[in-house]
Formats: sequence, C-alpha cells, structure tokens
Amino acid sequence: MVHEWLPTWVRPARAERRKPPRWLLLTGIAWIFCLSAWMVVGIALVAAAPADGGAVVRAQVRSDLEVMAGLAVFAVVATVVWGAMVGRRHEYRWLWLAGAVGTGVLMLGYVLAMLAAPMNGTADNDNAAGAGVAILILPTAAAVLSLLWFGAGIGLLSRLIIRSRS
Repeated sequence: MVHEWLPTWVRPARAERRKPPRWLLLTGIAWIFCLSAWMVVGIALVAAAPADGGAVVRAQVRSDLEVMAGLAVFAVVATVVWGAMVGRRHEYRWLWLAGAVGTGVLMLGYVLAMLAAPMNGTADNDNAAGAGVAILILPTAAAVLSLLWFGAGIGLLSRLIIRSRS
C-alpha cells in the first residue's frame, strides 16, 4: 500500500518493509533448489546402490561421487552468486534468514541421508543422525553464512566499481 500524500523520502511502514521483494523470493527458491540438488542426488544414489562390493559397484560409486562433487561445487557457486545478488541490491537483512534456511535444508538432507543408508544392518541411524545434527549445525551455519556474505561483498564491490565508472 503506497501513501501518495507522503513524500518519496519517507520510509514505508514497518509491516511493508518486512515483506521480501518478489525477485528475492524467486531467486531464493532457485538458490535453495541448487543448494539441495547434490544431496537429493546423493541420497537417491546411495539408496539405489547394490550391497555387494565388487569392482563394478566400486566404479559406479566412483562415478556417483563425481556427480555429487560436481553438484556440490555448483551449490557453492550458486550460494556465492545469490549472496552477490542480494548484496548488490543492499538487502543484507535477508542474508541472515537465508543462512538459517540454507542450514536447515542441509541438515534435513543430512538426516535423510543417514536414514537412507543403513549402518551394518542396525537401527542406530536415527541416533547417529541426531548426534550428527547436534555436532554439525554450527559449522554448517558458519559455512553457509560465510559464502553468502562473501557473495554480498562481491555484489557490493561490483556495484561500487560500476558506479565509479559512470
């Protein structure tokens, strides 16, 4: 809701400022998809892998790991690029929420991967997944936020460089 009687320099109401811009939502959803793609593929490959350890299976696992590694690199690049897009438009407050959402998605993928790959035929996967989340949540959040803020710095620098040239 825009108040036409207010000057343009007056800030909008607090409730209007909380709503994220549409570009942020759409690109954020695309970023979350890119961030989680390597885990989804990895979970599917681990769940579909045969149990015997022959040479053919080892070669298949090796190619699966190469695919997962490529998608993981793509996830890192997508995180930096999305941070740069946000930083270029000075929407820094959304990086904290994105860090929390990205960490949650990665932790959910970790739990699903632990439950999809049984450990020696025992039912201890849920205990190991819970302990793993407790141990890995802070380093994961630090990594996601570091990549997002690194990208935001790149976005800010690109904005300053382009502005100084014109």
